[in-house]
Amino acid sequence: MMNLAEPLIQDPAVATVVARAKQELAATGNGLASVSEPGKTVMINLRNAPGEAPSLDPATESLGTQIIEGVECEGTRSTFTIPAGQIGNELPIVITSERWYSPKLQTMVLSKRHDPRIGDTTFKLTHIDQSEPSASLFRVPPGFSVTNMAEKMKAVIREKDAPRK
Repeated sequence: MMNLAEPLIQDPAVATVVARAKQELAATGNGLASVSEPGKTVMINLRNAPGEAPSLDPATESLGTQIIEGVECEGTRSTFTIPAGQIGNELPIVITSERWYSPKLQTMVLSKRHDPRIGDTTFKLTHIDQSEPSASLFRVPPGFSVTNMAEKMKAVIREKDAPRK
């Protein structure tokens, strides 16, 4: 993972902006600097101590249990905030993700994600049938027989090897 306090710098304009942001960070605890040239805009926003990676951990809360599609599910909501100025945004961007998991089925039944940058995404299992499957699905079909393929393969190999000897 690349540390934001020590980015790879190949462009002189970027190097200048990073140096200015680092100076401001050392002096105030927040480092914000930008440069805009034709065809290029560079913004650096450092909010952590030098050498410290930014926290990307979302705030997570339990939503309790709920019946969804006839299945009891446990819900959690994660909220991640991109601070204002972090990626050129004027206001904070709040991204929420809601997840409903069924321990009985051992799968996610419902998932909702809201991200103002790309919109809303929803996944939901529907028509969940928890009844016993038909016994006919587990019966051996008529005319089915078990063949020992290992013995057949050995015989085929012996036949192919016989003319070589």
